[in-house]
Amino acid sequence: DSILPLFDCAKAPCQDGGCPINQQIPVYLRLVDEGKYAEAFKTIAIDNSSPAVTGTICDHQCQHVCTRLDYEHPLQIREMKKIAVLNAQDGYVSRIRPTGLKTSKKVAVVGAGPAGVGTALFLRRNGMEARVFERRAEPYGIVRYAIPDFRIGADMIARDVEMARRHGVEFEFGSNQSNLDELRSKYDYVVLATGAWKAGACPVKEGADRVRDALDFLQEYKEKGGRLELGKTVAIIGGGDVAMDCARAAKRTPGVQRSVVVYRRTKAYMPAEPEELRLALQDGVELMELLSPVSYDGGRLLCER
Repeated sequence: DSILPLFDCAKAPCQDGGCPINQQIPVYLRLVDEGKYAEAFKTIAIDNSSPAVTGTICDHQCQHVCTRLDYEHPLQIREMKKIAVLNAQDGYVSRIRPTGLKTSKKVAVVGAGPAGVGTALFLRRNGMEARVFERRAEPYGIVRYAIPDFRIGADMIARDVEMARRHGVEFEFGSNQSNLDELRSKYDYVVLATGAWKAGACPVKEGADRVRDALDFLQEYKEKGGRLELGKTVAIIGGGDVAMDCARAAKRTPGVQRSVVVYRRTKAYMPAEPEELRLALQDGVELMELLSPVSYDGGRLLCER
């Protein structure tokens, strides 16, 4: 009797339960391994409307359930996707021809973030006219306007935007479409994909008005190319991936000597991806554990140990 090699999974938890969109991970991993990048990317594009973005900054839930974890480390699934993207996406996109319209019905998508672009791409690819309305000047929302360049460059975002355009998705930028009744009078369907831009709850009980919201900071950091006035020491409250982005951005800001992550639990319980924490620590970010912020007077952050 032949024995299955350890890497030949009987089941694929990465695909079934790990990946939220059930990508055909074992198929494209094997194709990338064999150097068949065009076939691999074609497989990825069946399910994924943002392969370049997810190949760069996806939180890869697939890797958290990889069967290789039973032996040593998970397969680097996200990196394998990125290899396919860099080798084959441009060629794939250049060959796209818009699908013929199969219905007279039209859809309006409000918001050109990853969800809005993806919705429009799949609808248009299946033969329905789709127009995306976006109040900002460019698409991809948080990815474009908040996630720092050291995490993802504009070139990777542009690849996915061009893929949607080539499929026939229409975009209207600088459009503040807030009148739902007006849209419904012109379109058969309206999809709202406006994102989650609201500020998070501030954990500081006193002096919360002096504490900056993470998204506001990241947007200004990106808009000004990192040229901000932050002082010498910056405290980042929280332990998720957004906190790591803020901490690494602060550390790169001229004049900042210390960038300190203040977290109420221990390092082992931080929700940030291990690799994001590792990169932050490599950048010189400090970590202070088991501290719950109480007040901030503009110069001193008081915490409960």
